[in-house]
Amino acid sequence: GLEFSVPAPKMGPGRPPRDLAIEANIVHVIDGAVGVRFTKEYPEEIVALQSIRDSEEKTNISPAQSKGIVSELILESKQYAQPLIESLCHILVDEIKAASLKSSSDQLSNAMMAAGVRLESETRNIQNKFLAELEDPIGLYHQRVDRGVNVNDNLSLVGKGEFEDWLTSRVITTKAETKYLPELLPLRVRLHSISVGGSDQDQSVFGPVLLVDAFHHTVVPLNLITQAEKLVFQLFDQHVMSELGDLYTSLNEILKKHNILQFKILLKIV
Repeated sequence: GLEFSVPAPKMGPGRPPRDLAIEANIVHVIDGAVGVRFTKEYPEEIVALQSIRDSEEKTNISPAQSKGIVSELILESKQYAQPLIESLCHILVDEIKAASLKSSSDQLSNAMMAAGVRLESETRNIQNKFLAELEDPIGLYHQRVDRGVNVNDNLSLVGKGEFEDWLTSRVITTKAETKYLPELLPLRVRLHSISVGGSDQDQSVFGPVLLVDAFHHTVVPLNLITQAEKLVFQLFDQHVMSELGDLYTSLNEILKKHNILQFKILLKIV
């Protein structure tokens, strides 16, 4: 079902939005979309939903104001992510060294231990690089769009390692987007209303893919062995990507503070 609160049509100025709800059965699911069948007619609710779409083009925010708001969102994202990445770095070192003791051969054990030592020596650089990547979410967004087109259009030319890295990031991103969908839907709508992100893209500029891309750009250049890199991304998924609900709530609150679509947009699957 879909539950939301929007300014219903023809309501007087200053009147609070009324809660409207829609119930529907999911009949088809594809990547980035879902087909539903309404359980009954919802004329007023559909008009109200349309107002969400219409309002995307009616937010009166100047380019300078939009830039300032984006800066606030970047700062919030970095402040939220900093303790997570600091904690993760210690976990990575401990877990990879522990994994080296369980390796199937001395050669693999030595390689895993070397990876753990490398991560330990690079801890500060990893943290700084990751947080620096979060400073340009729009730049990362455009890189991601271009990279996705390149992978899809030139799959036969993409190296195996590059494809596996891309696939790993895609799986982690998709899992997080599903988990945080109720927060990400209004975030994406609000950002699009101030011209941040493209209407033809399913992912939010400040969504999970931002952190996944930042981590990807930080870790892959270290050239860790496959087993170590795989474990690193698994731990990133477990200890960072599973802790982002409050971040997306905060980002929505910042946008609402600036009077950007203050009504609630809540998605609930039942």
